[in-house]
Amino acid sequence: MSLVRNTGGSLARDVLVRAGARANLDHASYEVQAGNVAPGEVVPVMASRSLGAKDWVVEVTWRGRFGRREKCTRLVV
Repeated sequence: MSLVRNTGGSLARDVLVRAGARANLDHASYEVQAGNVAPGEVVPVMASRSLGAKDWVVEVTWRGRFGRREKCTRLVV
């Protein structure tokens, strides 16, 4: 299990956390709608990389302070 933390200074709205192979993230192995996430709050991510999988990523999208859709993608080693 991993945690995704809102390290920003404002509320993240409509948070979506997805995890899977980078080459095929359109068909993510794990997906959770987290709703609104306050600064410092965490979202648990209960997904693990498949044996032999390369380029495993966690992608988080949210609506920021001005309503614009933001995205952060991190490679899991």
